[in-house]
Amino acid sequence: MKWLSLLILAAGVAAAQTPTKAEDPVLTKLTQIIGGTWTGEVQTPNGPLIVEFKYRRHPDGKGIIGEGQIGKGSKAPIYVTSFLGWDPTAKQVYYLDTHGSESVFYGHVTMASDTFIFEFGPIGGDPKQWKATERFTDKDTLSNRLVQVQNGEEKLLHEIVLKRQK
Repeated sequence: MKWLSLLILAAGVAAAQTPTKAEDPVLTKLTQIIGGTWTGEVQTPNGPLIVEFKYRRHPDGKGIIGEGQIGKGSKAPIYVTSFLGWDPTAKQVYYLDTHGSESVFYGHVTMASDTFIFEFGPIGGDPKQWKATERFTDKDTLSNRLVQVQNGEEKLLHEIVLKRQK
């Protein structure tokens, strides 16, 4: 009976925390990434690094889940899982990303014109250590630019174009 009471309490707390705001326009625009397989290559000193991701709706119908690999086909690919959803405290779209089992990144997503701006950092660290800008150049092409931010200066880490294959 104790377990049933705890489950009912947990369900009540979860329901009370559900955002009442209509879906955010940034999150709505981000749903364009759902469907198909997004692939691209990042040029490195050791040759190209293949990147591949798939995105789907979160089971609650509100957020987005992404899963994929950085370095697909390499000896040590990095498996990535990301989540996008509404942060009711910050009142903006959140970005949560895991790289393997040891790296967790968190930040927020905004838009300027037709460009998504992801500002994020490691959990517990500088939340604006990195900035990624992304924009759809057409419905099946996404351009991405990642910079590291130090003392207000931006240092380019990479640029990549992802193409959707259905």
